Amino acid sequence: MTAPLDAAAVTRGLRPLRIPSRLVCLAQTPSTNDACLERAKAGEPEGFTVTAEAQTAGRGRFGRAWHSPPGLGLAVSVLLRPALPAERLSLLTAAAAVAAAETCGPDARIRWPNDAVVRDRKIAGVLVEGRPSTRSARSGETEPGAFVLGCGLNVNLRPGDFPDDLRAASTSLLIERGVPQDRNAVLRAFLEHLDRRYDEALSGDPALPRAWRDLSALVGRRVAISEGGRDYRGEVVDLDVLEGISLRLDGAIRRFRLEHVERLRLA
Repeated sequence: MTAPLDAAAVTRGLRPLRIPSRLVCLAQTPSTNDACLERAKAGEPEGFTVTAEAQTAGRGRFGRAWHSPPGLGLAVSVLLRPALPAERLSLLTAAAAVAAAETCGPDARIRWPNDAVVRDRKIAGVLVEGRPSTRSARSGETEPGAFVLGCGLNVNLRPGDFPDDLRAASTSLLIERGVPQDRNAVLRAFLEHLDRRYDEALSGDPALPRAWRDLSALVGRRVAISEGGRDYRGEVVDLDVLEGISLRLDGAIRRFRLEHVERLRLA
């Protein structure tokens, strides 16, 4: 185990726009997303952030397990209350994916929709959960939604720390850089990047969708997509953070929306 996470060390000198408004470091929790959601119900403000040394029930998209050995990676969840319409909520995942890739360095890319990879090996994953904005029937005003943005990042894992079935497809900052990393510094960098990218999501700054596409690991490559129980194989011809991924299938172009894709892999 490397040095423990320390909220004071992470936040010292930070001047965030929104993230983190407060940072809590737990020894252990079933899921940082669940812990953050519970705090959201208690009225915590936007930007409230939870991290933990160990997760016993971490998860990714569609309930898939997230492997997170104690003291070696990062599991962090951030409470967001964005005033965004439902059709623009995919910007939250984009902001987190770009922030994760930027934290992992110049060789990191985004594997649509929610993974950061280095040399096609997964180094980080993002999961956004919550409820969208609603319009109050009584006042007619829009009430911001409450979302929890979770990120798992492999920091100081060695090849033997990954399960057999994940080892060939996974990597970490230690593996890529050759030396152990300061997890407090890595978390600080992620929060700085996320704070900036979330601000772009809220303001409609085109820098976010542009960065998300520029960091793509998929444009021009053949992939297999699972949607509605069916598999499709084709070449990725375009990616749009709001509209989805477009594949060339036997000469025709078909677009797949993020919320409908169950699995994506290189073909």
